[in-house]
Amino acid sequence: VRLAELYEKLQLTSDAISLWDSIADRHLRDGRDRDAADMLRRIVTLDPHNPLTHVRLAELLVRLRELDEAIKEFAA
Repeated sequence: VRLAELYEKLQLTSDAISLWDSIADRHLRDGRDRDAADMLRRIVTLDPHNPLTHVRLAELLVRLRELDEAIKEFAA
């Protein structure tokens, strides 16, 4: 997490996104859906024009029953 944050500060966006994605996947495997959602939100913030990330986040938010936020992500 610290390395991903450092990449963000250094504006190494693709490296930060790659790390956040790996961390999110690990959280999902461990059943930590809320933590994975936080990581995906960071990715969406870094790359708001990537529709796949919005869909991944939206589907996870549906699973977490955060439907209002999921609808916004699907719309994005």
